[in-house]
Amino acid sequence: MSHWKRWFDERMNEKVSLVDYIREVWIYNKDLFYDIVGNRIKVPQEVLEIGCGTALEILAPLSARGFRVTGIDKEKDMIELAKHNFKMLGLKGRFINQDIFKFNTNKKFDLVLSIGLIEHFSKNKILELVKLHKKLSEKYIVLIVPTKHQRRSERKMRVKAPDWIDLNFKYLLDITKKSGLKFVSKIAYGDIIRVDYIPPVIAKMIRETGYAYTIGILCKV
Repeated sequence: MSHWKRWFDERMNEKVSLVDYIREVWIYNKDLFYDIVGNRIKVPQEVLEIGCGTALEILAPLSARGFRVTGIDKEKDMIELAKHNFKMLGLKGRFINQDIFKFNTNKKFDLVLSIGLIEHFSKNKILELVKLHKKLSEKYIVLIVPTKHQRRSERKMRVKAPDWIDLNFKYLLDITKKSGLKFVSKIAYGDIIRVDYIPPVIAKMIRETGYAYTIGILCKV
């Protein structure tokens, strides 16, 4: 069993059911799904997620909306889990068990994204990985990473999250520039403070300083 499968099983042991887990991750990623992807990329278009894992975080809701989705992951048990999840939900998707650094194809996708992936590599390897995102994309790239605040939160919840290096907006902007990508906009969600009494524009400004559980960037090729 892969490290990621053990991590997922540990998370699932804390949930009442898979339905609860799906609801949690879909609600958490709603800003990414609706505000970023949904508004800029229209169906039916093709999306590739690198390091797709369970495929529940973003590929499942995109497939449900009509996008043609593909997930790639080097861990065989995660690919099998992704296929199982899609079958259970009645969704269509293509899943490839392959190390992205060894993946060879001429096919390009309208959007190539990764969620919680690049921070698990050394900074030298991250540059290579972002360039692979670019190579596979025809239009857009989205890079999403957890922040140090999420690390602290998961420690409080006693969840054994895989190790990662802390990345910030400055680093993400620098790495995309080195990769030859065109910056479009920042992405930040997962409010650390209560925002129900803060004007939405102020809450957005706070998140985009990096004071959020999750940050990322949207780029064009």
